[in-house]
Amino acid sequence: MRIEESIGEKRTVSRERKDAGSVLFFLCFIPLLMSLTLRTTVLPYAQSDALWTFNYVLTIVVCVAMTAKVLFLDTYRDTTAKLLIMLMLVLVFCQSAFLVLSWELSTVFALCVGSFGVDLKKIYKVYLVESSAILFVALILSLTGAIPNLPFEKFGRIRYALGTIYCTDFSARVFYLLLLFLLLFHTRLKIPHLLLLAGLSFAVFVPTFGKLDFACSILALILFGMHMYVRSHEDSATAVWWKKAWPKIGLLSMPVASVVMFFLSYFFSPDNRFTSFVDQVITGRLALGKNGFSEFGVTVLGHSVVYRGAYVTENYNFVDCSYLNMLFKEGVIAVLVVIAVYVLIAKKHKDHLPVMYILAMVSLNCMLEHHIIDMAYNPFMLLLLADTGAIFGSGRTVPGEQEKKGPGGSETGHEKMT
Repeated sequence: MRIEESIGEKRTVSRERKDAGSVLFFLCFIPLLMSLTLRTTVLPYAQSDALWTFNYVLTIVVCVAMTAKVLFLDTYRDTTAKLLIMLMLVLVFCQSAFLVLSWELSTVFALCVGSFGVDLKKIYKVYLVESSAILFVALILSLTGAIPNLPFEKFGRIRYALGTIYCTDFSARVFYLLLLFLLLFHTRLKIPHLLLLAGLSFAVFVPTFGKLDFACSILALILFGMHMYVRSHEDSATAVWWKKAWPKIGLLSMPVASVVMFFLSYFFSPDNRFTSFVDQVITGRLALGKNGFSEFGVTVLGHSVVYRGAYVTENYNFVDCSYLNMLFKEGVIAVLVVIAVYVLIAKKHKDHLPVMYILAMVSLNCMLEHHIIDMAYNPFMLLLLADTGAIFGSGRTVPGEQEKKGPGGSETGHEKMT
């Protein structure tokens, strides 16, 4: 057999394996996302033991399937990388099963690793349509009285959950879907789109009174509005500074945010005027973080933690900050690994400014909310290994946003690794 024929046969086999890997990923991703999303609502059977059991079994199936994808369908340039990934998946699975008794970390890592070589644009479009559809159905049914529209009294007013379990659950879902929409369509955004999304954010804010998510949504829209200005004024001093600053901001945003919340919470004291003022501004989250250090403690590998939140009026101990929530529950190593993943995403996509905006907004939001590893809300860890060529490989680019040869690109992504 000639060398050319041998190479051609290898490419065919690699393409078939890649396609099979993509099919396997979506066969796992679609039902798991539906199950996870339903459990954030009060739709019929959403909180039933049957759905909980289904979600539990499905999570294990997905973890096993994604492990099989890594072993038999994905081709890495370095065999050592595959072995390390397999070891990490097994360790995280064991941690979830025997120490933490929670599957969030296993789910997000299994899907993150399983997304290797899969078209991220397709993943995110499926995520956007599926999540939006479930959320919209829950909203309509709650407004028509078919399912409960749970009320919650705080800040001297009634807030509504709009078909979800808690009012800020709904606003957080809308915030992350807004980020996803902005990332997917960043090259086609116009001012009317941003204004329409701002109106939608305000419409969600009024019944839910989700101040953080509303503020983050508006800030994200401002950032993408500035991005539109940069694209049309490439030679201006503002554009030059903007394009130089954001790769650094994206890289440092999560490490800085996590360290800030750790120290503010650890050294919180009601007698300290500064920490007391900050705690008042962010509605008691520093005090809850401080309580977490004494009630749960910090472990290396994590342990089972029972958080009491939502409508609990006595012994409320829920830690909203993602970094501390993970620290008490998942342990030190898990927190460091998750932050490292976001740093690697920032390094991989340093030439794609929209990703930098997303990372900064997620880092900021996670200072006060707990969705950093919750796939039902936050799918952005998939930016690490999925094929992003369809999102960033076409359309008009600007300096600081060009496609480079690197991970996820058309030349050095999955195609060349096979």
